[in-house]
Amino acid sequence: RVLLPCLYHYMAPPEEKGQEVDWAPGCGMAFCMEVFTTLSFFFPEAFQRFGGYAIGEDFAFSFCLKHNLKRKMVNGLYGNFVHYSVAGGRPNIKNLFAARWFNMGLLFDEVYRNDGFFSYCLRWVLFRAFHLIHFAWNALKHRNFDVFRGLRDGSKALRRERKKIAGRLFRYGTGNDS
Repeated sequence: RVLLPCLYHYMAPPEEKGQEVDWAPGCGMAFCMEVFTTLSFFFPEAFQRFGGYAIGEDFAFSFCLKHNLKRKMVNGLYGNFVHYSVAGGRPNIKNLFAARWFNMGLLFDEVYRNDGFFSYCLRWVLFRAFHLIHFAWNALKHRNFDVFRGLRDGSKALRRERKKIAGRLFRYGTGNDS
């Protein structure tokens, strides 16, 4: 179950407050301080590699909080959020597509890392094929081939990052770590 705020998804009906959700979009996330202090759980810095807004970090954070740490998430009972845009949030097409490839690759690893090797490989090939077609379509539609330079940079960075993190995107402790 996904929290879909009516502000961004105009066709979505208003949410009933207090319902459990699997993930929340980054534009309206708020967590108890316990998540950061007691659980020592933080957003992965790797998602900021290419500058601008992070892509997919909201899903990765929510997914790991719910599935890895077995925490319950509910949509808020009250509160207002104001989402401000950031100057330079999407600096250029190349970095945007590099970030998409890199971040979605890290996210893919986190979600499917416990699947069998064959299942993981098959999903990764299908995931890559879909996104390559999507990227090529965007490049042709906008006549901007920086998309492919971004894909190249994102692929190189993803290979390096996978070696560095050894399959674990999130590092978290019990809160007693020094």
